[in-house]
Amino acid sequence: MRPSGHRAAADGEETLRLVAQSAPDIALMDLRMPRLDGVEATGRIRSEHPATTVAVGETLLEPAVQSRLLGERGATGAARWPDGA
Repeated sequence: MRPSGHRAAADGEETLRLVAQSAPDIALMDLRMPRLDGVEATGRIRSEHPATTVAVGETLLEPAVQSRLLGERGATGAARWPDGA
């Protein structure tokens, strides 16, 4: 693991830029982001940067969305954030 700290992205497009620039070991993804949602960003990160693990969190994570993230988009894990997080 590289001791590079962490960065927060304002939207999905910025997330992709940050992952491309810093090649993190793991990306913690929120589903609700402007410009490019977390589902699409997760899929692109996994296909373009397969060494980066993606974990997803959301306050209202529906089972169908969780299945899509873990199956077709390649997320490693998905969990609900506590309300208000």
